[in-house]
Amino acid sequence: MINVNEYREYREDITNRIIEAVKMGTAPWQKSWSDGWTPHNAVTGKPYMGMNAIILSLVGEKLDGNEDPRWATRKQAESRGWSVRNGEKNTKIFVLLLTNKKDSSGRLVISKNGKIAQNVTRKTFEVYHASQIIGIKPYVKPTHKPLISNQTIEEIIYNSSARIFEGGNEACYCPGSDVIYMPHKQAFLDTEGYYSTLLHEIAHWTGHRTRLDRFDEWNKDKKDYAREELVAELASTFLSAETGLPQTQKHFENHAAYIDSWVSILESNSNAIFTAASEAKKAADFILSFRNEEFKKAS
Repeated sequence: MINVNEYREYREDITNRIIEAVKMGTAPWQKSWSDGWTPHNAVTGKPYMGMNAIILSLVGEKLDGNEDPRWATRKQAESRGWSVRNGEKNTKIFVLLLTNKKDSSGRLVISKNGKIAQNVTRKTFEVYHASQIIGIKPYVKPTHKPLISNQTIEEIIYNSSARIFEGGNEACYCPGSDVIYMPHKQAFLDTEGYYSTLLHEIAHWTGHRTRLDRFDEWNKDKKDYAREELVAELASTFLSAETGLPQTQKHFENHAAYIDSWVSILESNSNAIFTAASEAKKAADFILSFRNEEFKKAS
């Protein structure tokens, strides 16, 4: 288990790497997922999400340019007959474990908002990249089918009941009216650009007080606005990965106006990217909850 001081140093190191990458013009959470895949566990096949995905992308970029997104713990590797090459350095990822809080008599503690209070424990895992593992088979990139991805996104949007007005030349979410405005699909150069933009705006939509209640004075403070844009940017990337929608460098460039603000936020607080990633994962999970309902095409 990593101690508090080590974790603080680790956060600062990760933040500095992200700042360096963003200043170079490419977000580490975007570059490695441009083909529609994310870092995932080599044994379970489960993708890493939130900050863990970003951390593994940063390290993977240096190891093999993120050509192979697979990772595993030493124990998992050995369970498959693989072995970690001697001298290889592990990468630490973190999982938050939630347990219900109880008082001295064993009764559940209820918070002010009426929900059960929870204890949060951070568990550390040490993982290794596929290039550090002997015996693992070469990686074969999956082939994605945009048509399936698009239908999944349409299903999510329809089931969310989000109000979306198409027309004009600007994409935005207005919290006051709780409406998403989008240009017509034909105005975009490709369908990927349209859906990436739509996912970004519906990520903002989750912050409304009737949903995740992420902002009160949205769009009034420039730093708060930049933070919210970072949350939406990350959430859009997480959603693209989950739905198989490829992201491109062009998508990141469309948000280039916020780069200086993001760098300023990250430089002033090493917790900022971790907080933004956590909020983005909540937003992505909220949106993805709508994909399990039966899809009905709007008439």
